[in-house]
Amino acid sequence: MHDANTNLVDALRRYASHRRLSPRQVRILFEYMRGRNDKQIALDLGCMESTVYEHWRRMAQKCGAQLKSGVVADFHAFVWSGPLEGMEGR
Repeated sequence: MHDANTNLVDALRRYASHRRLSPRQVRILFEYMRGRNDKQIALDLGCMESTVYEHWRRMAQKCGAQLKSGVVADFHAFVWSGPLEGMEGR
């Protein structure tokens, strides 16, 4: 059985391909999903917080959202759009 981070990484890879996210954008979304805020993410990546904001803006454009919360909602909708594994017939 996979751990939670492995499942998250797998889902992010599929989502990144679907939305054509850059590797840096995927990393930002991954860290955010793990509970990091933009300031912490910027420190981890060695960039300015404004750079992280710019990545969020571009991700939002790619998924038709206006805000970071829209990107996260789009990711969740993508992940949950298929059948739930092991839940058929329940």
